[in-house]
Amino acid sequence: MFDAIVERPTPFPRGRHVFRAGTPFTSLYVVRSGVVATRTAQDRPAIARVTNFYLPGEIFGFVGICESQYQNDAIVLERATLCEIPFDALQTLSASLPAVQQRLAQLMSRMVAHQELFHNAITGGTAIERVALFVLDLARRRGKAGLSSSDLRIPLSRKEMGNFLGLALETVSRTLARLTEEQLITASRRHIRILDRTGLARLAGCEEAMTTGLNGRQMTSGGRAEGTSCA
Repeated sequence: MFDAIVERPTPFPRGRHVFRAGTPFTSLYVVRSGVVATRTAQDRPAIARVTNFYLPGEIFGFVGICESQYQNDAIVLERATLCEIPFDALQTLSASLPAVQQRLAQLMSRMVAHQELFHNAITGGTAIERVALFVLDLARRRGKAGLSSSDLRIPLSRKEMGNFLGLALETVSRTLARLTEEQLITASRRHIRILDRTGLARLAGCEEAMTTGLNGRQMTSGGRAEGTSCA
């Protein structure tokens, strides 16, 4: 549906900014390969907070629409190929094709719903609940991207993972060690293999349906860009 206005895929090296907080909003972006994270803008990068990360097939940049400028920094965590969707062209297309406007609204609502459900689920949760939810949600999203949902490449360092979950680095390491001891996962550096999905879901305080939902509620797609050749 969006192919007519999606620009040619562009490679981005690791560490490169896609956009910075405060710059004019011009485009949405679809991840074709690699991983991109958004984080709060800080004068000192060491204290910036990871707000989200995006896998192949997912779309980001929506938070810039409301204020006509990007609200956070987007930085490439793993060498990525991105497709840019110029927003002006998208609006023009939407005016002539109502189905495009409807599809865009669906993507935005799904992204917001996913983020709200996930962050509500981890707010106030114990360390083991937060880490288990993170692993299960990552597995679900990787599965939607056509990647393994059991052998997981973790896109964040353990420090970034703690930052994202509101946990100290040491707490993340201890929690992963506990999950390993209980034979629910194996963990080595940035690789996690899920051994017992049901056990993880039980520790997380939700049903095994965590692969598709949180706390018994269906978790919608995290802003996937179906309908483009970038998906």
